[in-house]
Amino acid sequence: MNKNKLIRIVAIVLLLTNIALVSFILLMKPKPPRGEGPRNIIIEKLHFDRNQNLKYDKIIFVHRAKIKKKEKEIIELKNALYMQLLVDSNQQSIDSLSIKIGSVQTEIENIHYHHFEEIHELCDEDQEKYYVEFVKEIAELFSMHRRPPPHK
Repeated sequence: MNKNKLIRIVAIVLLLTNIALVSFILLMKPKPPRGEGPRNIIIEKLHFDRNQNLKYDKIIFVHRAKIKKKEKEIIELKNALYMQLLVDSNQQSIDSLSIKIGSVQTEIENIHYHHFEEIHELCDEDQEKYYVEFVKEIAELFSMHRRPPPHK
């Protein structure tokens, strides 16, 4: 066997090995757990029954609509703020927009707070102990579930 033929065989073996390795990595990528969204975490932690789940879904629908509206407001305010980079702006207008952004963020936190109060209202006496434990974890649980920025 001549030298060129040996080099070709080694190159082909290396190429096939690389293709197999890349395929393995792509196919064996761990999939995110299904159904582990905030809704299901809350249902599981509070041991909701079917009736509570249905009521909770209605609460979620309203909550998401409120949050989406406020997030749009923040995006508009941020766009207005960053447009100040293109014009002669004074610090007062920049501060004003920043304060408005902070105010809308405060409104979002209040919406979240009231959402958890509504969830509490769904709980029966037996679930109260679960709610108390859940409240101790709220900030940590939902800081892990950050959504990606919205796409246009």
